Amino acid sequence: MDDPFVYCTEGCKETKAWKPAPPYAGVGYIPQLGYCPFPTTSCCDSYCILQPWSTDDFNDYFQNRVRICPRAHTDGSWVPRDGQGSAADTPYSH
Repeated sequence: MDDPFVYCTEGCKETKAWKPAPPYAGVGYIPQLGYCPFPTTSCCDSYCILQPWSTDDFNDYFQNRVRICPRAHTDGSWVPRDGQGSAADTPYSH
């Protein structure tokens, strides 16, 4: 829903192959279990044990994550007013 804080810290709900890593980690993503550890839309090993990234995951990473998230100067943190919930739940779930 065009919320860069939520996107850069939690990723996109539809993304399956990767989750965002904080800027100080040195890489832009954390590969998810069962998926290729690097962005690819084809089989990433000779036995095809790992799933390739979907076209949506691949495009989401290169068209959004790489373009938007490095513009932040620091890695922010979320402190909800009531002490519960996440940035994705404020002011409504998105």
